[in-house]
Amino acid sequence: MLVSTHLALSNLPYSFQLDIPMSAVVKNISAWVNVLFTVVVLGEIFTTLIGNVFGIAKQLQSFLPLNDKQAFAFIILACFIIGQFGYAQLLEFLYPIFGYIGLAFVWMLCIKKEKIS
Repeated sequence: MLVSTHLALSNLPYSFQLDIPMSAVVKNISAWVNVLFTVVVLGEIFTTLIGNVFGIAKQLQSFLPLNDKQAFAFIILACFIIGQFGYAQLLEFLYPIFGYIGLAFVWMLCIKKEKIS
């Protein structure tokens, strides 16, 4: 699947300039398939947002005195403001940060000394 995606995108010389390059590939198949693909991608984003907002709200409520509506409103407002920067810019900024955080966790796991009882 990864190879087929790579081959499909390698035929589009301008794919690095697009926010969702696979949408341009799918557009070449059919306009209806492109609409369906876009709806599926937006559905994935929406369901991920719902799950993450619920989880973050519960974490936020564990150390701040907020009810459900206040926590959800705060998180949705923060997501809206962050979302104004654009998908490509967010990925360009956030992916390396999450990569470094992941490397830090791996490093901490490697140096953690286990206690022997």
